[in-house]
Amino acid sequence: MEKHLQEYARWQAQQLPEELAAELAAIRGDESEIYDRFCRTMHFGTSGLRGRMGVGTNRINAIMLGKATRAISRYLTARYEAPAMVIGYDTRHNSREYAVGIAKVFAQCGVSSCLFAEPTPVPVVSFAVRHLRLNGGSDLVLRECELDTIVRRAVRRFAGEFIGRKLKLCYEPLNASCVTDEKWLLFVVEQVLSNALKYTRTGSITIELEAPKTLVIRDTGIGVAPEDLPRIFEKGYTGYNGRGDQKASGLGLYLCRTICKRLGHTITASSVPDHGTAIRITLEQRQVRE
Repeated sequence: MEKHLQEYARWQAQQLPEELAAELAAIRGDESEIYDRFCRTMHFGTSGLRGRMGVGTNRINAIMLGKATRAISRYLTARYEAPAMVIGYDTRHNSREYAVGIAKVFAQCGVSSCLFAEPTPVPVVSFAVRHLRLNGGSDLVLRECELDTIVRRAVRRFAGEFIGRKLKLCYEPLNASCVTDEKWLLFVVEQVLSNALKYTRTGSITIELEAPKTLVIRDTGIGVAPEDLPRIFEKGYTGYNGRGDQKASGLGLYLCRTICKRLGHTITASSVPDHGTAIRITLEQRQVRE
């Protein structure tokens, strides 16, 4: 019997999740479809497993992801005393379900994992790995960066939201530069803008520069309660307004503060309830923390 048919028969004999079992039954007798799905085993490359979703060894599915996860677990447990992983996911089909499944397999294999509670961009996952010391080395690239380049990239990301919600953006060229890591400062600016948009229903968001070199992002949103303000940069703290948002994790501003410390910058907040919040990022170079 040819190899792809052997694999097909092996999968038929397994107890599969309901949706995979139904898909496997649907291709019975279809030689070309069986061959395409079982002619090879997906390879784990530099970008991980990439391919179409579906049943078979040549598809993305819970079985193949579990197999890859167990292989990674064997590698980690053979080399580290207490291996740990960070798991993020995006908004594509089944991304969260696959992430939860992978975390469960890691747990079964003795590997602890930190699973984000919401779709997470790659820089956040990367920073979490660094911050939790799950791997070594420094990924800072410090150089002279134009602030307008960073700010415009952040604004472009949220342009659709500004337009769709009819919020005014007040921004004039800053015409300034600073020594920083462009990728990480961009993450901070995007996170602050995301928060400003989240808590601003009407009005405007202003981006400006205060002397000597402080980037200010100011909104006309609901503001922060005085009792919450001293704690908004703490890990996991959401405050009164954040508790009303089921997606609030209390990690965004905490990561911003941690990144700013590494870059030698500082980040502070001032706010008046029902009038708005201002986040200030002081960009004068202090001691860079590795």
